[in-house]
Amino acid sequence: MILLLSGFVVGAISAAFVFPLLCSVVKALLGIGPSGKVQVAPPIQEVIDAGGGEYRSEEHFAPKLTGKLFLWFSNFMWTPFGKEWVLSKLMRDNHLFDARERYLPEAATFYPTPPFIPFPEQSVREDGKSEKDEIDTLIGCVPSRSKDSSAETDEFVFPSILDYLHAYRCGRVTPVIVAERIIESIRASDSLSPPLRAFVQWNETEIRKQAEESTRRYRDKDNIRPLEGIPVGVKESIPTKPYILRVGSSFLPIGAQAISNWEEAEVVLRLRQAGAIIIGVTNLHEFGVGPSGSNVNKLHQTARNPYDMSRYPGGSSSGSGAAVASGLIPLALGTDGGGSIRIPSSISGLVGLKATFGRVTEGKMISSAPTITNIGPLCTSVVDTALSYLLLAGPGPNDPNGLQQGPVTIGNFLTAKDNAKGMKVGIYRAWFNHCEPDVSKVCQEALKWITDAGAELVDIHIPEMNATYISLVSIFLSELTSAYKYDFYDHFKDINSDTKQNLAIGDAISSADYTVASRQRTRAIQVLKSVFSKVDILVTPTTACTAHIMSPSHLSHGCANIKTTTKLSRFTVIGNLTGAPAIAIPVGYDSNNLPVSLQLMTRWWREDLLFMLASQIEKRVAKRKPKIFYDILQL
Repeated sequence: MILLLSGFVVGAISAAFVFPLLCSVVKALLGIGPSGKVQVAPPIQEVIDAGGGEYRSEEHFAPKLTGKLFLWFSNFMWTPFGKEWVLSKLMRDNHLFDARERYLPEAATFYPTPPFIPFPEQSVREDGKSEKDEIDTLIGCVPSRSKDSSAETDEFVFPSILDYLHAYRCGRVTPVIVAERIIESIRASDSLSPPLRAFVQWNETEIRKQAEESTRRYRDKDNIRPLEGIPVGVKESIPTKPYILRVGSSFLPIGAQAISNWEEAEVVLRLRQAGAIIIGVTNLHEFGVGPSGSNVNKLHQTARNPYDMSRYPGGSSSGSGAAVASGLIPLALGTDGGGSIRIPSSISGLVGLKATFGRVTEGKMISSAPTITNIGPLCTSVVDTALSYLLLAGPGPNDPNGLQQGPVTIGNFLTAKDNAKGMKVGIYRAWFNHCEPDVSKVCQEALKWITDAGAELVDIHIPEMNATYISLVSIFLSELTSAYKYDFYDHFKDINSDTKQNLAIGDAISSADYTVASRQRTRAIQVLKSVFSKVDILVTPTTACTAHIMSPSHLSHGCANIKTTTKLSRFTVIGNLTGAPAIAIPVGYDSNNLPVSLQLMTRWWREDLLFMLASQIEKRVAKRKPKIFYDILQL
């Protein structure tokens, strides 16, 4: 008995020490895991002064998996053997261990807020104008549908917020009529085969109650607010009463008492105070963890692209993009932690804004990636986006990240002639051209519109693009895993396969990796400071591809396709890592009639510059009607 017990103890000790040692030796021989070699990087200013070197278009590799094979693989990654061998191999092949092999001399930046980014300029608002004046100017614009009502044209025009406001004021429709049409249309959209799945929670009683109040205000001319009667959708990850805060999952929140444990987000309160009708909460990639919009769990299902229902709508704010592009609503809120507002805007032909980090308050938000996430609007026009920005932006008492900001303004893009004249627009051509041929062709044509508007294109160089991309991925997955791991094991079987895979990677990112990624953030901020000392705007495609096909095998357990993920987020992540503002603006369509988008990025706090150039581009774009479209206003 003693011998048996002794043998068991020896065996246990051997398993605890010999197996990991053996794994380490074999991994080193096979090149799995970090190399152990550390290179000292020069200070970033020296890199900038030296010209930054050539553009490195690093390719990322992982097997493309779908169906039950993907389910098995994502489960296997959480086993000891899967973590030691498969996960380490994946992380090395995709450069996630690169940070362990570089020493960066800069201090870490954990939040892209002043003084790490520039303090806001004293004022960029026109003399004598208040924020209310700017809102009134926007609302007073002639809606696109009313510019020339006598002219017959085949050009499709999305109904805008201004169209809704004009229709209400003229008495053509009431918010009650609009609400009933939306309720009927949501039902119809989810009866399609396949269903649109834009909204995942909505309450008819709540919708009608808000619509009746707005209708009364118009009838009685009683304190009509800026967004009075405007139907709005809110991403399910943004706390919105009375809906359950599921964040795209099938099991959150835990316990019935969880519903009362949070308050409504400040941005939702601002929408309500502006008179908006909250229609419900919209679909998203589970936990906001991916850019495709895939969500195969039983409560959500994957939202579809209104331009082609066999394709993804882009994510993670997939339902918000699908709801606006299909005409159900003219405005939706999304969150953007790596492009999750701009990507669905690009894929679905919309205008999407990620403002400066902290510009739009995240007060009372339960953010899974708090150092990179931004709340913002998805709309059908630049004017609607600017109006939404004015109403959403500004400091909030529950969000310290936005306390040090200047006036919220949209500048004079509506009134000034040739407002892009003299503007310098930077282009890093090697990066700009790293996209699919159809996207490159359309975006190259859009560059001509920029110069036609009076702006000057300036060639620039941006170093360390791959390190910037990897750093954002490391920070995002690390913070995400920290947010959701507390109930991960209790609900392992309920979590989507791609979420399991991403959380496994996030779990393997160490605190040292996170710190190095935050040092790379410092370097990226310094690079953009240098860029914006030379140009006003940085231009890229928004995504390197258009909407990709949703194969039948994707519907049961999702899909892992790192090449598509990289194409969708290649141009967007630098804005999240550095906190710089960016806007996605549609510029045309590919050979499959799928939207193509241009991204404009500018210096911190200068969103007004984005509106100036985006409005000039928008004038030259001929919009096309999505295959699935609900004409709520029926004008």
